[in-house]
Amino acid sequence: MNEQERHRIADRLRTGPAQALANLVADLRSLLQLARDQHSDWEPFIEAMLREAEDGIEALREIIEDLHLPLLFRDLGFVPWLQDFVQRSRERYNLDVAVEIPGDNLALSPEMGEVFLRVVQEAMRNIYKHAQASQVFIRIRPENNGIVLEIEDNGLGIDLSELSRVYTDLHPKFTHGISFMGSWVARINGELSILRGSEGGTVVRVYVPYSTLE
Repeated sequence: MNEQERHRIADRLRTGPAQALANLVADLRSLLQLARDQHSDWEPFIEAMLREAEDGIEALREIIEDLHLPLLFRDLGFVPWLQDFVQRSRERYNLDVAVEIPGDNLALSPEMGEVFLRVVQEAMRNIYKHAQASQVFIRIRPENNGIVLEIEDNGLGIDLSELSRVYTDLHPKFTHGISFMGSWVARINGELSILRGSEGGTVVRVYVPYSTLE
């Protein structure tokens, strides 16, 4: 599927199912307020339906993000996109997110920038859904004739038995996200590692040799 076709599908999802769910959420919120005002027994059922509709919107948003490379990334590159993404993530996920990068002129090829974008998106989704974290640190730095991207959280972390199952594709909580990230990183001859943080939490680490940039 080429880029134009992905954009077409993303736009159809945005203006079709996503808009319909957004309208449903608005209606359910109005209905929920009415039930609360009248102390109706329907209140918990409406709350449950509202949560399901909101979860559906979030799932569609993730699909659209995967299909449709952000306009900011396409126009200005990875670093401006990352700075904007971090600001939006603070509001969307209610997380304290900090970024460390070696200057705005980070030399990434378009393909490498796209892979880093995908890894950051997927890691942040996993942190929000599973880690119960309050802080996230995104770091990019040169290391050993290459570039390293790290996304570290201060959440629950992964114990050694879970980490072993991650790498044998048996852990239901993390397997799919790790598989996606691993396939993206492999496209640019990089290495993906999932590590325990120095003070708990989890570190998603990507190493890409400089030879990939040539």
